Amino acid sequence: MHTRKDARAQGFQAFAVLPLIARGRVLGTLTLIDTAPRAVSGEDLAFLQAVADLLATGLASAQLYSAAESARLWLRTIFNQMADGVLVLDQQGAVVDSNA
Repeated sequence: MHTRKDARAQGFQAFAVLPLIARGRVLGTLTLIDTAPRAVSGEDLAFLQAVADLLATGLASAQLYSAAESARLWLRTIFNQMADGVLVLDQQGAVVDSNA
């Protein structure tokens, strides 16, 4: 773990760390570092928090998509390995999927 002293030794004069929170879970942090001294206004902080919130939402969506895709592939594997033939039809009776 680095300390503020370590950061200053690297030439960093200003930094901000905002949590990326979605659905009550911390997914990571948005960390901003500058080599020049910088004051952060309330308006700046509100903007950075909005960016962090958007990033958190995107990360949460990507995680949900990944989980859904894994479940889809797992079910596809089961479907394809079934010994019985299965047809999936749409409302008009056209075949939209089948196993071997």
